[in-house]
Amino acid sequence: MRWLFLLSLLCLTSCREKDPWAGDPSVPQTISFNQHIRPLLTRECLQCHGAERADGGLRLDRPSGVASVTSDNSPKKSRLWEKIVENHPVALPNSEQAILWRWIKQGTPTEGHWAALPLTDPSTSLIPPSLKPGEPVTDSELAFLARSLFGREATAAEMAYCKQHQPARGDLIDSMMRHRDFGQNFGTRLLLLSGASPVSPKGPFAPYLRWLETQISNPGFSLNDFFTDSLAGDLISEAGQQGTIATAWVRLPHRAGLDSLAARVAHGLLAIDLTRPDSPNDLWANASETLPLFLPDFPPAARGEIANPPFLPVHTPVQREALKEALAKEPDAWAATETAPETATANFAAWFAEETPAVEIPDLAVAFAFDEAEPGDHSPAPVARLRAPFALAEGVQGMGLAAPAVFEGLPLASDRAFLLSFFLKLSHLPEHPTALFSAQTEQGAPVGFRLDISTRGLEIALLKGSATNCLAVDALTLPQPGHWHHLAIGYDGSRQAKGLQLWIDAKPIPLTIVHDELYGIARTKGGEMRFQFPAMEELAPTVIDELQVYRDVLSEIEIAHLRDGRALLEAVRDEFPREDLLFNYYLRSKSQAARSNRQRAVSASNEVATLQDTALLVPVAEATPAPEVRPTLPFYPLPLTADPDRLGFAQWLFDDRNPITPRVMAARLYQMIHGVNLLPEKDISDPWQVPADPALLDYLARDVLVKDWNLRGILRTILLHPPQASSVINGVEEAI
Repeated sequence: MRWLFLLSLLCLTSCREKDPWAGDPSVPQTISFNQHIRPLLTRECLQCHGAERADGGLRLDRPSGVASVTSDNSPKKSRLWEKIVENHPVALPNSEQAILWRWIKQGTPTEGHWAALPLTDPSTSLIPPSLKPGEPVTDSELAFLARSLFGREATAAEMAYCKQHQPARGDLIDSMMRHRDFGQNFGTRLLLLSGASPVSPKGPFAPYLRWLETQISNPGFSLNDFFTDSLAGDLISEAGQQGTIATAWVRLPHRAGLDSLAARVAHGLLAIDLTRPDSPNDLWANASETLPLFLPDFPPAARGEIANPPFLPVHTPVQREALKEALAKEPDAWAATETAPETATANFAAWFAEETPAVEIPDLAVAFAFDEAEPGDHSPAPVARLRAPFALAEGVQGMGLAAPAVFEGLPLASDRAFLLSFFLKLSHLPEHPTALFSAQTEQGAPVGFRLDISTRGLEIALLKGSATNCLAVDALTLPQPGHWHHLAIGYDGSRQAKGLQLWIDAKPIPLTIVHDELYGIARTKGGEMRFQFPAMEELAPTVIDELQVYRDVLSEIEIAHLRDGRALLEAVRDEFPREDLLFNYYLRSKSQAARSNRQRAVSASNEVATLQDTALLVPVAEATPAPEVRPTLPFYPLPLTADPDRLGFAQWLFDDRNPITPRVMAARLYQMIHGVNLLPEKDISDPWQVPADPALLDYLARDVLVKDWNLRGILRTILLHPPQASSVINGVEEAI
């Protein structure tokens, strides 16, 4: 019986499949699915057995499909070996046959997406620098370093210094990264790397660019802190104003091909293309849906003098102190206007006791008449004009002005008190808000006085560049189309929405405040205002008549007089006069003490607004509502202590458990320096596209974490590891 057992053992040993490549040092002992098998299957199989085409129902882009064509750790019994090696029309290279053989023998182990795998242990993946830090540099290498770190050619003085002193390579790199030119160059490079376009250093982003240059000049500048501040500095309480300035990054214009903040972050920091069709095998299949929940879009910054909100006003220390003083004086100045001066009551009684009290409406600034041979401003000191061409139509009395037309020189701005009076005959009421009076900047931003009308109501606003930097009120009462109505719109100069007032046919109209935040002065260039309204077929055009502007908000009886031309005269001649109406008129037009109080109050508000206009408005981010459902993130969950906002996403992005960000950052910087992309393509979502040199990529990514994201430390490693072939010897990777 013993001889039968030995015979069986001998048969089993002789039948075992022997490794034809045993002892061949060129074939790796352990086969990596991502590094060795994915590229082979991608090239040889996926064209016919992938997501777009699956001949015979077989898909080798899925682990289940791969498992179905391999069995028993036996290449000879494997359909995959049969198809690729024995029956393939083009024979595989011997080295790839060896890799496939050993992989099947090892049980066909698969791996997840290469970018999501933990970074390799640095103790088993050390890549010594091919350029020794202690060696001197050549002239050509100095030129390369100057272009890489300074963005310019090396100067003659720099070349001469290196030739004379021959500093060690490592010391030279360190000293060059302390140079000012390094900070200026890498500020721009980091913006480009992150998917942003360069901006002018003299525009609204100037404080941000100064902040960036200051940060990079610090030897401890770290990329994770930089991008966290850029994404969410306004949400970090200890960051203060500088943290808010840092978020100007989210308002920078996007590079070509990127249309949102989420797309920019996905491209620059994660190497993911959000426009790519999602696939179940993608690195982050629902990124196009999840990322915008964390990274909402902010309005693009305007190119010009006015920055679109949200913005941060930045003053010099002197300006800031002056503004503080002006703000302190403003409330007291307005408080003085709320009560009548002590002398007003006695002086009013004396005036009212006159046999025929003198009445007039002072402070007229503009008075347009359209019945004259040359329609225009007929005020005592004409300052406004009507720009040609324009058209006349039947007015309330005589001729009126038909839309459209453009006025110039109208004193309607937030730095002064005014009252605009006119008669209006609307053609119709549009369904959506439509501007009757409006103005805009050369860039198309709304600015100055605006009056909108629709079936839902009437809205009055003083705007400075956007609908969120303005004073705005609305009213439900509307003028009836096809009939003449008198409108009077007043503003007291207080920089507050409650200072806006409206009368229709001499009746005060209740107003609801829509927006009450105005920074600076809302005014148009040259006092321009466009009168326009869409025409309707078979309807007469919209017409205005007797347009007047006063330099103060008139009293109720004065406004009634503008409507009918007799109210003020009748009020003083009435047998039983309304003394309350006449007293308000007296305070507004006759009492020098009351008028002086109002003028001082308006001047105080004007001083504040003028000082506000000295600020540079830096476009920044602002807090936005959290998503209703807490979004999920791949690789590891967002900590319960983190909010699902920009700050929470930044913390996830730079957490040590996230292997993608350091891999992408290392690859981006390597390509910036050496022009070689270590990533398989621009979008790393496809797991079948793997890096050509994953060992070098992982080594550099691990170095990013070891260096604690320090930019200078990372660049030093990259500069000492120029592109070249690599191999693994005894578990230690060496550059050759």
